[in-house]
Amino acid sequence: MGRYRVTGVLGSGGMGRVLLGEAPDGRRAAIKLVHPELVETEGFRARFRREVALAAQAPPGWTAAFLDADPDAPRPWLATAYLDAPTLHEEIVRRAASTSRRNRVRNPGSAARSGRTSFSATCRPRPSTAACTRPEAPEPSSRPSR
Repeated sequence: MGRYRVTGVLGSGGMGRVLLGEAPDGRRAAIKLVHPELVETEGFRARFRREVALAAQAPPGWTAAFLDADPDAPRPWLATAYLDAPTLHEEIVRRAASTSRRNRVRNPGSAARSGRTSFSATCRPRPSTAACTRPEAPEPSSRPSR
């Protein structure tokens, strides 16, 4: 793809595959390579050209930096700076584990059924948030003893 040598596959989705590439100067890039069946879809190239134009205009710090693209190639592609970071899934799992240790909030529905179930939540005050609760121990079971 252009001046990039493909060195691996990062993932895939509905629009295409995301490849790991390397520029001649050694910089790595994430390259979106469009699925061949989409290329001839009516209006696709116009939409992809808009995506390329928007990526090129994105302010630094808000997204991976735009590097290069060819929306008119037989298989259109878009290259952005490769950011060596956890995947979204890995970050969600990491934050959930961290949050569960810090902020245990009782789940009224399941706690009422089992008397001991809780879930993790992060309480971030927002205008729509009525209140935040402090961690508390589940109430004792109301089931009669046998």
